[in-house]
Amino acid sequence: MNDLVPFAYAKLRFLFTLAKAAGSELTNNVALASHLDLDKSRLSQVFRKLTDEIPVRVPPEMLADIIAAFGSVGVKSRVAWYYYDLALFREEVSRANPDLVGYVALPADLVWRYDAPPLPFPRICEFSLDASRADNENPDDYRLAATLLFGTMEADYEPSDGSAPMTVAIAVTSATLAIDAGQYRVRPGSLPMERGGSEHLLRKAGGVEIIGPISMGVLEGDALDGRELAVISPSRTTDRPFSARILVSRRCFKVWDHDAPAESLAARDAVLNAIIYAQLERDTSSNAAILASVSLTHIETKTTEE
Repeated sequence: MNDLVPFAYAKLRFLFTLAKAAGSELTNNVALASHLDLDKSRLSQVFRKLTDEIPVRVPPEMLADIIAAFGSVGVKSRVAWYYYDLALFREEVSRANPDLVGYVALPADLVWRYDAPPLPFPRICEFSLDASRADNENPDDYRLAATLLFGTMEADYEPSDGSAPMTVAIAVTSATLAIDAGQYRVRPGSLPMERGGSEHLLRKAGGVEIIGPISMGVLEGDALDGRELAVISPSRTTDRPFSARILVSRRCFKVWDHDAPAESLAARDAVLNAIIYAQLERDTSSNAAILASVSLTHIETKTTEE
């Protein structure tokens, strides 16, 4: 048996769903990485949201630790099952956890295809989506669980004028969440600020403005407070996937000398050009930098009875 796991991202999300049903807080990458005493970016690199048909390498020791972590909160699984296809994996895990299967996220004959380019600066912004059956009476509704985390990145910078190298810190003070529903329809009232209690998100022309949580003048932490992003349903009006992007204009970047945070950094624009803008694509409609982007659509597959 090799260590290439198909549908790795979808399998991990399925386990998060069962862990939530078990009353555990082991429901996302941040919680799992903390439980494993592992850097969150390392976990995200392995269980990344590529097209799910592409198997990814999961180190055997990491897989064993993940199985033990979920087992400690009452979600049972075995190593061999992770190498099965997605439908069989869900079947085996569901059979091993009969008290939790009422919270199964997706039927076995529905597979979601994700497309998410690698995050260039995951310490500044981590963004991912996961689709699952909505908990309502409409069979065509799907919840979009989301991870939207902000933080501060440190980087080494060598000024072009020959002055002394420095360590700079880079973060953002605000950002925009731009959504293109594509072939789906966002259920009215399902966005966080429409449900009430979302102090970090505001509606604005062209998207949703992200204004918090704020620490020391920059975005820091979970902008969604653990809430789902939206509820969507197929509209069949186009072939475009659902897509979401995190956009940041130049004025929203904050740059400072790590060793002198209170001082104004004269080389701010030079730092942004050398470190940030050299790696980020631009949004064609707004010219803002694209910190992260995710698109998803579903593939209906037929299962056969033997």
